[in-house]
Amino acid sequence: MSDATSPPNSAARAGGARALLLAALGYALLTVLYTWPAATGLRGQMFGGGWDGPMFLWNLWWGPHALFELHQDPLTTTHLFHPDGVSLVVNTHSLLPALISWPLQKLLGLVPTYNVMILLTFVLSGIGAYLLTDEVVRDRRVAFVAGAIFAFGHLRTSKVIFFNLIQTDLLVFWAWALWRALERRSWKWSAVAGAIGAAIFWTDYNLVVFAALWGAAFALFALFECRRFGLSRVGLLARFGVMAVVLGALSSPLARRLVPEFDAAGSYENVEETDSYAEATPLSRFLVWGELGGRQEGGGTPIRQAAFLGYATLALAAVGLWARRKEPIAKYLLGVALLFLLLALGPELNLGSTIRPSPKQSFHLPLPYRWLHSVPILKEIRVAHRFGIVAWIALSLAAGLGLRALLRRLEARGTSSGRKLAHAAAGLACAAVMADFTRLPFPRLSDLPPIGAGLRAIADDARDSVVAEYPGGRLGDPLFAWYETVHGKPVYLDGQVSRLPDELRDARTDSKLHRLLRRLFLDETFKGGDPDGSRLKALGTTARAEMREQKIGWIVLSQTDRDLLVQRRGAWTVEELHRVDERMRQALPDAARVWFLSDEEIRRFIKPAEVPRWSQGALFAVYRFEFP
Repeated sequence: MSDATSPPNSAARAGGARALLLAALGYALLTVLYTWPAATGLRGQMFGGGWDGPMFLWNLWWGPHALFELHQDPLTTTHLFHPDGVSLVVNTHSLLPALISWPLQKLLGLVPTYNVMILLTFVLSGIGAYLLTDEVVRDRRVAFVAGAIFAFGHLRTSKVIFFNLIQTDLLVFWAWALWRALERRSWKWSAVAGAIGAAIFWTDYNLVVFAALWGAAFALFALFECRRFGLSRVGLLARFGVMAVVLGALSSPLARRLVPEFDAAGSYENVEETDSYAEATPLSRFLVWGELGGRQEGGGTPIRQAAFLGYATLALAAVGLWARRKEPIAKYLLGVALLFLLLALGPELNLGSTIRPSPKQSFHLPLPYRWLHSVPILKEIRVAHRFGIVAWIALSLAAGLGLRALLRRLEARGTSSGRKLAHAAAGLACAAVMADFTRLPFPRLSDLPPIGAGLRAIADDARDSVVAEYPGGRLGDPLFAWYETVHGKPVYLDGQVSRLPDELRDARTDSKLHRLLRRLFLDETFKGGDPDGSRLKALGTTARAEMREQKIGWIVLSQTDRDLLVQRRGAWTVEELHRVDERMRQALPDAARVWFLSDEEIRRFIKPAEVPRWSQGALFAVYRFEFP
């Protein structure tokens, strides 16, 4: 199967360890350069941001906080949608990376840890692809370049805004362990492959699907080529059986909960398409090819739909597949790459539109994903382009085969000049690959709002109290997921998870307390006048009773959704917010205002063109409420 199958001796193992360490250092250096200037802003900014970023921050915080500090199940919570709570089993919880990050969170803080964990995926993905490629071609120069292709390729790095999907290092470690288990006919490595599969299971269900598909393709390939591994089919199946037993034993506690909850949650209806031009045309921000492609990032095709495969990578892969065209490995890699790139195109061919096919398209060609989306579990992959990560493993390995073929031709002379040329060619190949995928600046670092006095007051409250947000925090902007990691208190009937049950979706706007606060805050409630204040007092009395019953200790007024704040009359003015504040303190005399945004800042935040992105989740006021 590989270019050399004899087991390494102790000297070779020592040399391999040194080479692996040097490769890791190389990937670390490339990560800093590739993501520059991210390394200079790890504390005050975060990768991704946008809609999902704060939710992933919350996931990273909640897992270890629940298990190690609250000593409770990290896959359920009453900190969201309190007091009912919500299951996190089908949420994008990334539980294993979250638990591993706990010591780092204590040392660095949550946001720096989040950024470091993302940067580590570049290094670990490179190492995993390095090990896989070295297992096949037995050339560490080639393995390093293949690792760089996988780690820094746009098809992988375009997922940097999704903490769960960027954990692709687990996929290549899984592929490496599978290969090594058969290549070395090792029961131990069969068990290791099962353990890595379980680690994927505890990280993200999207990655579980991708790992299962790669494993199924590899098992099919191995069954037809078992003689090349020196195994009978019975021996091969036995090793896969060991892997399955270990994987099942380690993942069964989650698997027993995952399947029924998927059925209860239902599947995504809004399946997103892929721009077919994206595979061959880079974004305008790309250093070398940007002017050729000219596609704008953030306008037109969304970044997650626009993964550029890279001309250097495709050229090396083509050379490798041609050089090994008579060997089963080339057919296997070509088949996997084509199949999953085809699936990544989505249910219908989409030529150059943004997310879904343009009505102006003169033809509509259905693709295999249309039928795949009806298969249980597989249909949970809402964005078809994510299937491309399986093809990317195959293309990275095929590119390694191509580079190995080129280096062999240079070294065939048997002279020192030939060997030097081969070393130089490997360096040039790595440079060409990195030039293909380099974007300046690397997207994207997002600012987080400062932690003001209002949040600090909630965090310092020693009471067992609950926070009520108005309007519902996650309805318009999930920055309240970030706020909750600061104050650490349950949020009343509000939250954000990737699979939100319909009953909770309605509860966060239709609960009794939210309806009372809406009536209290809006001028429309008092259009007919309230000369003696009786209507205001009645509202306050009812709201106070509800708050005491629910142990509401804090009320937060925020700019979380412009549609909710506009109320069809334009943005809230400073005067309106002061009227809300006055009514709040009259209706709820027990609620002490502990923080209120200055008039100057309020005026800034109601002018979207003049404020930072996070202003849409800005806090306007924080009130403390006393309860028995």
